[in-house]
Amino acid sequence: MAFSLASCLATNIKYHLPIDFYLYRQRGTSITGSTDKKLLDLFVIHAEVISLVEDYQADEVKKTLANKIKQSHWSILTRIDNDYLAAAVAQAKKADKTLRLKGYKSDLTVRNMMISNIVRMPTQVALLMLQVLRQALDKRARVKGQGMTDSE
Repeated sequence: MAFSLASCLATNIKYHLPIDFYLYRQRGTSITGSTDKKLLDLFVIHAEVISLVEDYQADEVKKTLANKIKQSHWSILTRIDNDYLAAAVAQAKKADKTLRLKGYKSDLTVRNMMISNIVRMPTQVALLMLQVLRQALDKRARVKGQGMTDSE
């Protein structure tokens, strides 16, 4: 299965990942449109891409990759089904540690800082904070949705 780094990183080089996982694509039926266990496959993909970046010493893409991974962590941790949240937190903690140890730096956006701080908390605290964040985002979406129907 081929995974194009060009779709998520600033490079035109394509690499072959010799692993079996759900293919990441941007469409409604994609892994990113899921809220179930398939979202956990993104952590596998991220780890493989980090490995490729390290193997090929592609330092110029480290910041872009770090930003994409942080954005993905936000998406996964705010949307995955509760049944898989603890597993997702464990994977995000592992990925966050890898990024830090390998010197990957992401932009200091509110989302990146929030998700980084949450995954660095003890697991039980992180899970509680994520539940609060998810409830706030859900409430915000409902309020936005009501505003749309009120104005129509």
